[in-house]
Amino acid sequence: MLLGQEAIRNQNELVNVKTYPFFLTPDNAEEIIGNYDFIVDAADNFETKFLINDTCVLLKKPFCHAGIIGSIQALEAVKYVLGAGQLLTGRLLVFDGLSMNMRVIRFEKKNPQCRVCGDKKDIDNIKGYAREYMKETCQLKSSD
Repeated sequence: MLLGQEAIRNQNELVNVKTYPFFLTPDNAEEIIGNYDFIVDAADNFETKFLINDTCVLLKKPFCHAGIIGSIQALEAVKYVLGAGQLLTGRLLVFDGLSMNMRVIRFEKKNPQCRVCGDKKDIDNIKGYAREYMKETCQLKSSD
């Protein structure tokens, strides 16, 4: 068991922590995300964030985005599970680390141009649009 899993299990033995020894990709996103009730996106790149967003929308799974604001993200997950407080649904909390300012942006309605849920949606499955979620990476060469 990994150290993080042990720490969580010591806090609550009823919590089941499952780790994956591979990256989330369009080929496995629906299978993995489909197993959970609430998705916490702590990804560090936009391609993966879009993959998680689009998969959750298509599977009708609730989710929250964050990263540097992990504590707020965890609080959103707890509020969702407990049915308590006011979720950030329809709103985006923006944190500017350089100025240490926060603001909330409201989204009054769905974006009609959204490719996943808009009026003219064209993304109806994740695997068919795999290239949009896969970031080009630098291939390291050995120095033999």
